[in-house]
Amino acid sequence: MSKYRIERIEIGNIVARVLDKMPSQPKYFLDNGTLLGIWRSGKLIESDDDFDFGILLNAKEFNQDNYMLHFQQDFQTRLEQQLQQMGSNIKYESRIISTYADKIEVYDPNHGSFPLQGDKYEGARYHHVSVDLQVHLAEENENNSEEEEEDTLIDNQKKTVLISAGKILT
Repeated sequence: MSKYRIERIEIGNIVARVLDKMPSQPKYFLDNGTLLGIWRSGKLIESDDDFDFGILLNAKEFNQDNYMLHFQQDFQTRLEQQLQQMGSNIKYESRIISTYADKIEVYDPNHGSFPLQGDKYEGARYHHVSVDLQVHLAEENENNSEEEEEDTLIDNQKKTVLISAGKILT
């Protein structure tokens, strides 16, 4: 069993609550190692100590000046509010990572970190208890009916994956 399994599930659930309450209502879904574990074996990968969400952002908005920074700052503010509402003493932090991917890392600094190996990581440190919000860009579709179909498909996939994850996480 992963040393940080409970903490990973806890931070994943809190991040999902915050994303659900954001005014921009970003579409999100399980991604990378989290999705892979659930797909392969119906459970989280034991040796994987982070939780991965993909977030779908509008490409036009994303390309505006400092969009990622504003999104991260808004997310951090709402994360702190969520923790206060829950009466939690935990202090999660977030930061933008753009050395090897465009993502926001949400992490608990109390569980430590270690350096990522390899030149492409530019000395970045990996936190043991974290959620990666991997940015995926959505291009606007001029055909509304196709866009509506895609939104429905994504929403249904999200519900299916989250229901599956919920069974695993409880």
